[in-house]
Amino acid sequence: MDENTIDSMLGFTAEKIGDIDGKVDNIGDLLVDSTTEASVSTSTPKVLEITLPKAGVYVVTGSCEWGVDNANLITKLVLLDDANNSFANERNTMANGGGSSIAGIIKADAGDAVKLQISWSGGSGSVRCEKINFRAVRVGGQ
Repeated sequence: MDENTIDSMLGFTAEKIGDIDGKVDNIGDLLVDSTTEASVSTSTPKVLEITLPKAGVYVVTGSCEWGVDNANLITKLVLLDDANNSFANERNTMANGGGSSIAGIIKADAGDAVKLQISWSGGSGSVRCEKINFRAVRVGGQ
């Protein structure tokens, strides 16, 4: 078989493979906010931020466990883009000291930030948010 026949069978040429290189560069790099716990008051949400180094599509996840067992307290996690628009929301309770988790997909420019906003309601004071995980991984180019 000659090169043209193989290219035809595959549906692309070696030239096209070269085009892919720029789009997959840096896929899989895991970006992590190092905050592991925080005190969160009802009046002031905790906001964590990760700056995305390259343009592309990212999967962004966040989670935490609450240091309180109270089903009457409502938890909320929100993922925000660089303009502070939400692209994912999650509500839960603190029943059994339970956890909250959220995931979203966003297309971003190089240097954009994504944020995880952690808040709660239904009471007063501050609550400990433990085992916080906030991560972003690039899964595609622009």
